[in-house]
Amino acid sequence: MPAVTLLRYGALLLAGLVMGWTVNGWRLDARWHERAATLATATAKASEAAREREQVLADAIAIIDAEQTAQRTKADVENARRRDAVADGSVRLLVRTACPAAGLPQAAPGAGLDHGARAELSPDSRPDYHALREGLTSQERKLTACQGVLDRIEATP
Repeated sequence: MPAVTLLRYGALLLAGLVMGWTVNGWRLDARWHERAATLATATAKASEAAREREQVLADAIAIIDAEQTAQRTKADVENARRRDAVADGSVRLLVRTACPAAGLPQAAPGAGLDHGARAELSPDSRPDYHALREGLTSQERKLTACQGVLDRIEATP
């Protein structure tokens, strides 16, 4: 009989181990699910914060774009007005000039070019002048827009 009793105790011990293992597995499984839920919540909050920041930046860029579009339109109108005024002769394009005497043959004592005199831009050079002005205003607007975006990004929490 002692062998049968030993077998019974062994079977009970084995059943207890299996039950304990199962219960412990449920407990570990519950901890794993809890950690996964916490991570999912944190990820969702981070995604929502990123979406909000993206929306704030998109709004800021839209405002800057509207401002830049208005400035571009104003500058284009001003450049067109200036171009038309030069073309119809109501405005002349004058350029400050200075001609150094070095390398030029010496003229009579009273003759010479007046330093700081004004010379008119030749008609063939006028389109280049207008293209340069338009390019400068375009680059200035782009730089201002980039600075505005950076300022808004730095100001965004």
